[in-house]
Amino acid sequence: MPRKPPLGLARKLRDDLYTITAGRPMRWVMVGELGLRHPDTAMATLDAALALAIEKGWMRGEGSPVHSVMLTDEGRRLAQ
Repeated sequence: MPRKPPLGLARKLRDDLYTITAGRPMRWVMVGELGLRHPDTAMATLDAALALAIEKGWMRGEGSPVHSVMLTDEGRRLAQ
């Protein structure tokens, strides 16, 4: 049975992105920069959490695979 996407990590990445961007809109951040804040987390787990955050509308992602993310207005609102 497939594992559920890591919702707690998706929330943490959303909040980390808010901190990195100081809550400013339209600020893209490289996925690797977010990954540095979670050095013990496997890349596949980070990717799954980012995909969940994007699916929930908290972030927008760029690239395939995603290499940059930014918070949406909803993501910024929830992270405050």
